[in-house]
Amino acid sequence: MELSLVPRQERRHAHSVEEVWNVHFARSDHDFAEALRLVQSRYEMRGYTPEGPERAELTLYHVLPETRTILVKALSRVLATVTFVPDSPLGLPAEQVFRDEVAPLRSEGRHLSELSALAVADQIRIEDRPHLSRWLFHSIEAQVRGEGRVDDLLITVNPRHVAFYDRRLGFEVIAGPRPHPKVQGADAVLMRLRADVDRTHLTWWERAKEESQGLIASLLANDPGWTWDDHRLIDWADTLRLVANEVTHTGCDYLRHLFPTFPWPEECGAHRG
Repeated sequence: MELSLVPRQERRHAHSVEEVWNVHFARSDHDFAEALRLVQSRYEMRGYTPEGPERAELTLYHVLPETRTILVKALSRVLATVTFVPDSPLGLPAEQVFRDEVAPLRSEGRHLSELSALAVADQIRIEDRPHLSRWLFHSIEAQVRGEGRVDDLLITVNPRHVAFYDRRLGFEVIAGPRPHPKVQGADAVLMRLRADVDRTHLTWWERAKEESQGLIASLLANDPGWTWDDHRLIDWADTLRLVANEVTHTGCDYLRHLFPTFPWPEECGAHRG
């Protein structure tokens, strides 16, 4: 199910006169390929990753059963994407750099999720970017509410984006900046959004949310998203990013339970407890 996310009074802000923005979960090989290509192209432009093959990397976090990749489209073109990753025995992507900060939150019994692989196409007009970002983050908020058990929403960002996430979205800095190996050693800052913090002072956010709440609720109710299985993983095996020393024994056992016929390497989890 695709839903128009631009109210009638705002359709003049769409990608073009003929196009209307839509949002849905990734639900096909094509959706994932387009989303991952957008992420890769943005990373390449910033120098975060060397130029690579046309088909970008699929991470282990993308294939977990509760992970959802959100797409914002104009017709068939992906304009923005973000992946919502709930905590699991595999852990969270941020723990590659901020493990010592994430572990205490989990130990306190807080339910964690992370935003990962966020990208917005550079062809979007500057005046349209706030509208696109708003719809994307309202979709995220709706997903969080749909989960019903998220205490902290985490994200790692470049230091130059900290002010936006702080002032506009209500995130707070937990740690950093620190070099992040996934983005060629560029600095990363760990931030979190607490579900129990009042954000009504973010008047632009609350006002915009009222416009989109019904549409987003319909999205979540009617779009189950993509379900991965062993056969689909095998088809994507050439792009699946599995680094053995980034996965714990518990994480590897979890992956083998989810995908028992996938050829996981024997050394999976050999270097971490």
